[in-house]
Amino acid sequence: MAEDSIVALVLQAFKKINSEITIDTLEHDFSPRFVEHFVKEVLGYSGNDYKFERGRTDITLLDENKNRVVVIETKRPKEDLNAEKWRNQAGKYADTSTRFVGLANGYRFLLWEVTTQGRVLRVDFDFKALIDAKRASENKLSTKETEQILFLGNLTKQQVWSEVKYSRFDEYYAKIDVFEEDGFGKLIEQLKYISNDLLRQYTYSAFDEYYAGYAQYKQTKGELEEIKKMNGNNKKQAADIARFEIKTEGKYKKYADFSGYYYWKAVSNRPDDKEEENKQVFCKESIYLLINRLLFIRICEDRGLLGKKISNGGIEKLREQLYEPVLGDTGVFKQIVQFSYGGAKNIYYHFYEKDNPLDWYESGDGELNRVLNKVLWILNQFNFSKVDRDILGKLYEKYLPKEERKKLGEFYTPDEVIDYILDAVEYSPSKAIEGKDLIDPACGSGGFLVRAARRLIARQAVKFGKATPKEALDNRRWSEVYAKLTPKECEEIVNSVAMHIHGFDINPFAVGISEMNLLFQVIDLYSKAVKENRGFKVPRFKVYETDSLEMPTEQTNLSLFYGATGKSLAKDKDASDELKKKKYDFVVGNPPYVRIQQLDQKSRETYSKNYITAKGNYDIYIPFIELGTKFLTPKGKFGYICSNQFFKRDYGQPLRKFILSAFHVFQIINFKDSGVFKDATNYPTILLISNEEPQATEVISVNCPDSNTLSEISDGKTTQNISRFSIDLRTLGESEWILENPKETKIEKYFSSCKKLGELSEIISGMQTGMDRLFLGKLEASSSEILSVVNFKTETARIETSQVIPFLLGRQVRRWVVIDEGKVAVFPYFTKDGKYYLPDESELKKDKPLLFDYLLKKKTELDRRLWFRQSAQQLHGAWFAYMYFKLDSTRNKIIVTPALINKVRFAPTEAEALFALGTAGVFGVSPKSDYYLILGLLNSSLINFVIKRLAPEKRGGYFQLNSKVLNKIPIKLPTNKSEEAIAEKITSTVKEILKLKKKDASADTGKLENEIDELVFDLYGITPDERKTIEKAIER
Repeated sequence: MAEDSIVALVLQAFKKINSEITIDTLEHDFSPRFVEHFVKEVLGYSGNDYKFERGRTDITLLDENKNRVVVIETKRPKEDLNAEKWRNQAGKYADTSTRFVGLANGYRFLLWEVTTQGRVLRVDFDFKALIDAKRASENKLSTKETEQILFLGNLTKQQVWSEVKYSRFDEYYAKIDVFEEDGFGKLIEQLKYISNDLLRQYTYSAFDEYYAGYAQYKQTKGELEEIKKMNGNNKKQAADIARFEIKTEGKYKKYADFSGYYYWKAVSNRPDDKEEENKQVFCKESIYLLINRLLFIRICEDRGLLGKKISNGGIEKLREQLYEPVLGDTGVFKQIVQFSYGGAKNIYYHFYEKDNPLDWYESGDGELNRVLNKVLWILNQFNFSKVDRDILGKLYEKYLPKEERKKLGEFYTPDEVIDYILDAVEYSPSKAIEGKDLIDPACGSGGFLVRAARRLIARQAVKFGKATPKEALDNRRWSEVYAKLTPKECEEIVNSVAMHIHGFDINPFAVGISEMNLLFQVIDLYSKAVKENRGFKVPRFKVYETDSLEMPTEQTNLSLFYGATGKSLAKDKDASDELKKKKYDFVVGNPPYVRIQQLDQKSRETYSKNYITAKGNYDIYIPFIELGTKFLTPKGKFGYICSNQFFKRDYGQPLRKFILSAFHVFQIINFKDSGVFKDATNYPTILLISNEEPQATEVISVNCPDSNTLSEISDGKTTQNISRFSIDLRTLGESEWILENPKETKIEKYFSSCKKLGELSEIISGMQTGMDRLFLGKLEASSSEILSVVNFKTETARIETSQVIPFLLGRQVRRWVVIDEGKVAVFPYFTKDGKYYLPDESELKKDKPLLFDYLLKKKTELDRRLWFRQSAQQLHGAWFAYMYFKLDSTRNKIIVTPALINKVRFAPTEAEALFALGTAGVFGVSPKSDYYLILGLLNSSLINFVIKRLAPEKRGGYFQLNSKVLNKIPIKLPTNKSEEAIAEKITSTVKEILKLKKKDASADTGKLENEIDELVFDLYGITPDERKTIEKAIER
């Protein structure tokens, strides 16, 4: 027997392990030796092929798909492996993809195989006994012992990663139930592997080949055309040209359909100068389409709607039959996939429509066949029989990378929110909604469309007299209602859903999932309808991949202008353009939340040109609201859940004006800190509009929502968490919509005679360096007046002291006091006569050589900074300038506040300081006079109440301050002796607080602050009852 046989290798490994351990060896000393001598030397794993971890199980062996195929629990040598607790512990670490479970202590090794019937013990080997008996050589083993050691060969990387397993479909079929949480997680993991590794690697490589092949094909064709023109009537030469032409077509046949790439670019408005990006997007969309197709077939197979072709026994039988090419191709798995498409077409033709440019890769050779084999084998492991809308919705949410969903600004909408909006716009089975059109312009995975489809189906059942509205919408009663429907009625319902439910989304995978979701709402109806009408197919759902905000093209019938390969996409483009020109009875959805800074230049210009509301520093939910309302028929109804930031933000002014010009906002639900979307930072609101003359609006403010909040709102209840009032938005006009209780609004009368803070002070914005890690650091030492040492975490630099300025972040500003953290900013500006100015490069180099040398070393990085897509050089004429800096002169005695607050936090600072711009930043207030009085007013409960009304809300109970909000704060200056006495008392109390805080920043000054609150109320003339209203509002 050869020395390197698996038996010899295993014996040698355990001899080494036993020579290095004793009965008293601890587990953490034994397990690394087990990994080194057995896992690495015998089984052949290395690097990321295995995981050696504590806390879950000790050793995990992975296959090439990152499945946890083998899990091994290690124990110290003295532990008895017969103990039930250790055997149970080892087993609990297996997941749905685990095939083997091991338990080892260095002396003994147990291995179970995981089967559909449970765990079966395959190996129970006492290596120490064998070694002590001096029988640890291959020729001294019994056949039973040899058999057990040979079984360990199943754990080798060669076997676990073996291509052979990809030919065994039946034994792996439906082992992992996607309905279970672990199974669903495994599906997401494997889909990401399929798309990001298997298919991406193949399509990227194939794209390069096809791109070059098609270019050569076009060039050769062009040359042939030139030769033809020059040939004249030479028949012999014409025959030669014809033969060469036929040969050329044969040679380049594989690449001919790649012309679809250029049709795709045209229809998708892709730029010619970004071919690398085009390649990535084209390949990604090709992958999404294939995965959607295969998922649909697998789900249908497991639910008994299609015969098995790509799973279980079906694929085994087909593979035997297709060893001979019956479809003109020798790739067995390519043929199986194409064959499976044929059956699926009979249910939903659109998914498998011919002449789709995204099918370009289908003429691929053996490598494609190998990849498809792996893809089908991986999907074969999953049980899809219990798939429903929730699973498909989660699939979209979890499968797409978080970064991509964030880029798209999409958040999964809870069903209760969708149902509330559909109820509010009266899209209900009790209403005559049949024949009426509904659209979601940003449909995502189809949450709104699915719930709407269910209601439309229920309405049709009511119309046919088969159920009451309540019965028809009750899933538990559906089988009873379904049984009463005739095949003809089922066909009519399917057609109605396909005709009247519409959706757009910019993401192709989302569109595919939406269509699949809709399919499974009508699939049982289709099954009954097709029994009477054998030729019936589910019509193409009106859900299209498109940028909803893009205007429809004037050119219609685009498909007439494209070759066969482009017709599919061109027809979709035609259809989506026509739907954009349509009017709808209902517009619902959850529009994306994407900042303008994340949009490319072309999109920003297009949206600003086409939408009157797309102005300033807007988010794209703004033009989505404009688009949605423009879609409405007369008296049509609109319901979005979106951000409430447009109520008070400057960028919301055009939208507020637009809405009030022509529409009736009949209800606003302001969720505030609701937690409706866990990933969103802004408060959501439900905005309900009808295309009618403006009237009063019902405002519902939700303070502390729970699971019953929406049902309580639907029932018209007012509770401790829910307040209601009516307001005529026309009285607010296009200025901020401060949607508060009228009792609170009445308090504003006291502010009419006040000065605005902006009249009495300069409001100072923070600065934006564009690359904080290069400009901001900590002062490590200041050895002289001309030298400071600044630590930038990764390095230390010597800078002129005059160019090192204290720097504040929002977290440093507490109420009444600033906490010094030693932060400083490198300051590339000079001062002259109390004014700041930006020196030119030569002046900086001459006067501040240390600073200049430091910045010059960072020039490459500094040149990469962009502010609204412009460099510092373009903005300010100097590559070393801050990206944003508006302070024109030096300031002392500034009052500062964090930009993001949950209650007022104003503090004095007498030192010259810089501060950050943005959410984590600081604003400064530089009063012209009455410094301490203004500080006291700003930190009062009354001004806290004012700011809560003026400032945009953020998640967590926070408010976003900005210059506009600060400018508007009403400041009451004394106008008589009585008010002067109050003002003096406020000033003296403020100074007393500051004195205490200077000694101890954490000093309790609550009693003095309460005194200031009462004095401020007296100064402004607020009554006791009104004070209670203010205090109650602050507590919310």
